[in-house]
Amino acid sequence: MMNQNDAMDFPSLRKMCKGIDRVTHTTGILCSYVICFMVLTMAFEVLSRYLFNAPTVWSSELNQYGLCIITMMGGAYAIFHEEHVRVDIFYHRFSQKKRAAIDMVTWWLVVVFCMVLIWKGGETAVEAFRKGEKSMGFLGIPLYPTLALVPVGAFLMLIQSIARIIRSMITLKTGQNENKLAISTLTKTEN
Repeated sequence: MMNQNDAMDFPSLRKMCKGIDRVTHTTGILCSYVICFMVLTMAFEVLSRYLFNAPTVWSSELNQYGLCIITMMGGAYAIFHEEHVRVDIFYHRFSQKKRAAIDMVTWWLVVVFCMVLIWKGGETAVEAFRKGEKSMGFLGIPLYPTLALVPVGAFLMLIQSIARIIRSMITLKTGQNENKLAISTLTKTEN
């Protein structure tokens, strides 16, 4: 299906996508550490509350912030690993090239959505910084770092979506699922 010339096409685009994948993958790994932290703090909270009858005042609030981190920063990771929500009623029956054509259209919608999130999320984070807004919980943590995760996470989803569009273009030309190839290549280099 793919000839020798197709394998040599698009080297700079593939290299750019690979760089985006590395950033996305590293962010996903960092999010996994946040999940581990959340598990430990919640376990500590359960032990404190039920064994020692001494609940903490900080655990719940910290875990809310951890959830914000993994939700916003993990979106690009989910896109790269094809773990996002998709309606597969018809999609899985299509040929690889037809899927790539559909993806080229739908990923542009994601790009637009991410641009709005960057714009509006950035405005909200800047406003929270200017006003010095703090959480209403016991810790009184400033809100702007958490709110800044919205545009940062949206930017990561934006660049990963652009990588998906590029890979869909290459898939249309070669007939080979570029995204699956990128996932397997990144996984092999880690092991």
